[in-house]
Amino acid sequence: MATWATPAEASAITGATIYQSDLDTAQSIIDLFTDVHIGLLSSLQPRTLRILKNAVSWQAKWQKEQGDDFGVGAEKQSETLGDYSYTNGSGGSGSGGSSEDSVMLAPIAQRWITKLNWKRTRTMDPVTPGEKVLVESGDLDGIFPWIPLGRRGYE
Repeated sequence: MATWATPAEASAITGATIYQSDLDTAQSIIDLFTDVHIGLLSSLQPRTLRILKNAVSWQAKWQKEQGDDFGVGAEKQSETLGDYSYTNGSGGSGSGGSSEDSVMLAPIAQRWITKLNWKRTRTMDPVTPGEKVLVESGDLDGIFPWIPLGRRGYE
């Protein structure tokens, strides 16, 4: 099975020995949470590939450490992975991940996934580009005069 990272890359990223079988099982979890699969490899930007490589590497390490408890254990309140320590709820997916997610997704992999463009929060500007030019240039000044509430004829 093809994965976002090779065993050598994953081992270099995590500092642990990661085998292809570890990556194979982690790949399906990362695909589930990222909504992207390895078949899209040629159409992804280098930044996205780097994020996915890190996510699958950390997921493989974490799943390997979970052993038989992977996916069925109780939610942990805190965890330490190498030099990183996480407390439950302190650095989640950004989308209010559920406790079920925390049983399946490694904390560091979860942080990497939040860096994907399509997983980030977006802000919409209600002003069109044309309106924005008018507002910023001041050309709309005086078009809609300000009328105090008492003088609108509602008294």
